[in-house]
Amino acid sequence: MEDNPNMTPERFPRPAPEAPPIEAPPEMPPVEAELTPEEQEFFGEQVKDFAAEEEKTLDAKAIALVRSGGVFQKLLPYKRHVNAFVLASVVAGVGANKSSETLQEIGERAEAQLIEEFPEEAVEIPEAPGEEAIKILAQKNPFAVMRRLSEFKDEPYAEEVVLSVAERVTDLAFEQLPQMQNQPYFQNTVDLLVTSDPEYAQHLAVREFKPDDYEYEYQKALMEGMGASTNPEVQALLSLTESDLSRSTKRLVSGVFQYIYDKQIPLEQATEFVEDEHKYVEALMYTVQKGSETERERAENSLSSMAEGRVMEMNLLKGKRGRFDAVKDASATALYATIVYGGDYARPSTAKPLFDRLHKQMQSESVSAEQFIDQLEGVEFPHFVNLASFNNRFDDFLRLAESHEAQQELIHRFVAGVEEADTEERMSAISQVIVFSRDKAVLDQIKQELENEYQRVVSEGDEKGQAAYGVLSGLYGEEATWLGERVAEYQVELPDKLEVKDMFNERGENVQVYYFYNDEDGVDSFRHFLSQYERSKEWEVTDHGTFVEVAAQKDERRVIIYANKPGASIGGEDKYMDITKAQEQERQEKPGWRYNIADVPIDQWPDEGRPDGFANVEAYMEGQDQKSHIQVHRGHAYWTYYSQQQVAPETKLYFDGSCGGADEVEKVLRVAPEAQVLYNSDEGKAGINDSLLQNINERLLAGQDLDWADIRLQTERDILRWYDEDAAPEAVIAYQRYVFPDQGKAKAAAVE
Repeated sequence: MEDNPNMTPERFPRPAPEAPPIEAPPEMPPVEAELTPEEQEFFGEQVKDFAAEEEKTLDAKAIALVRSGGVFQKLLPYKRHVNAFVLASVVAGVGANKSSETLQEIGERAEAQLIEEFPEEAVEIPEAPGEEAIKILAQKNPFAVMRRLSEFKDEPYAEEVVLSVAERVTDLAFEQLPQMQNQPYFQNTVDLLVTSDPEYAQHLAVREFKPDDYEYEYQKALMEGMGASTNPEVQALLSLTESDLSRSTKRLVSGVFQYIYDKQIPLEQATEFVEDEHKYVEALMYTVQKGSETERERAENSLSSMAEGRVMEMNLLKGKRGRFDAVKDASATALYATIVYGGDYARPSTAKPLFDRLHKQMQSESVSAEQFIDQLEGVEFPHFVNLASFNNRFDDFLRLAESHEAQQELIHRFVAGVEEADTEERMSAISQVIVFSRDKAVLDQIKQELENEYQRVVSEGDEKGQAAYGVLSGLYGEEATWLGERVAEYQVELPDKLEVKDMFNERGENVQVYYFYNDEDGVDSFRHFLSQYERSKEWEVTDHGTFVEVAAQKDERRVIIYANKPGASIGGEDKYMDITKAQEQERQEKPGWRYNIADVPIDQWPDEGRPDGFANVEAYMEGQDQKSHIQVHRGHAYWTYYSQQQVAPETKLYFDGSCGGADEVEKVLRVAPEAQVLYNSDEGKAGINDSLLQNINERLLAGQDLDWADIRLQTERDILRWYDEDAAPEAVIAYQRYVFPDQGKAKAAAVE
């Protein structure tokens, strides 16, 4: 059990928090009648889209949000980004009337985050800008410049400024085309916009607007410019716009127009092309490589949506025929795209076969590892390395290099120049290889590369580079001799034990909290956990309704475990199991259905989707004046977020036996930097988890330090004794993927 998706909470949708409902805004007319022209520009189609998804309950709330307290005016500098973010805040925080925040507070939170994420757009607009001020502003805040076009459009420097910012703010620049129609730079601007953002240009061109629609003038100006253009790429897009293809086909073709144009694919073949998903994915990958910034962003959004859907369906079809049919005939490029854009959602049992299929397909296409990455121009390569290392497939990928020298060159390209771009992502990927690779030759070369790069940045006086390579070198501990006197600064200190004196309070109590979740795996894991203590004469089990208390006493020491009952929040396990069967049937009937993460509707879950027992355990411990020393996450990896919310600075040991628990270790250490972490880096096993925890508890009762080397050895002996002859080898292999605090990997994960 506990064999589940490796999902990061940033990418996985979280249940909306339960809180007292806020007062709903006053009734307003439908959104189309209520929005001012400026607000129409601000919102575009997104209010309508969100309102449709929420049965048209959000339009008035969204309007109230941006109007409240001048929030609308404050957010204007972020027009390109604010639509999705603000409205997503409304959906998550207000749409279900479950947020304790007011509309004003949500708006202020949105503004604060936007300022943090896009500081260059928070530049104040000069009251009376001259040429110098406009050019400075064009570099720092292209949105503000384009919005104030009317103030300088007739100036001699206008063309230089407009062409320098138009590609960065294509949506706003399209809207300003009517102001440029009589300017000498109009045609150049149209050509630039159409070739930079053909998808939006096509969208605007094919829509049917009435003269009183605000988009009518944008469209009219655009069509005039496209009709007069001598640019062959613009002429080709115009041909697409005027063709007899369906609107949906035109939209899909325009999304990969760079590929269609460069490869000279005839329009009459476009329908066949976009209906072949594998070919379309290849075209999207080409667009990511060759397209403009806007085209790349749109293509990556499409790839993420497609890959995530594929991966989630594969997860749901585990153990069933046809699980990987969606990628059966996929090219190596299409498989790579599925991995890098959907891999964060993949269970290990999904991810590993995908990597194996990729490697097999690369061999079928006679392409080596270095040739393949060259063909892709390194798109998402650090993320690929991260996922491959985590799933024990990076060493296999490197073996596909044409020669040993080619493999070395690939590693060099991967490690060199970390400080120059994508520093955080690349550091994370390198640390994952160091942590998970079992190929000594690969590890030795990375060590040599780190030494060379560290010496380079030292000679250049690059402090950022020294910090980056110093941290990575520190993962090699005392072997990183090139750090000299700074080795202690960067070396990761690894605890060999957890001293028993730190594991009991003044009353001689060691307090532990286990977190089980409301799904079938949670129920099975809870039963497995409880049965081992119910059979023991040393342990006493007390039922508190929504949670149990498991305790044992030896001399002056008492170990107390509090564990919530999964399913208690909906009337007990029997009722819960009935619901899971119904949900499972629904899942079978709907292959594209999202994860079965909650077996009651999310909006009925209390306190951020937690079982009732969580809050009751907290209340009971508070009444007993107890703080937990050990916290244990039991269940699927996508519930990890909730367990980590319980971590306190005084936590001594955090145990995560879920699949891919390594992915979130650093979040625990940020809250409890002195905590030791024991986690699983592959597929979790309930039997192994219980064996480990039982050994820990026996040592605590005996007053012994938690010596990790001894516990590791004892648990392996237990596994060989408890599992039958056929199952023991597989169990031992799974056990070897557990990472103890003294093995250097738990702290290494914090590099991310």
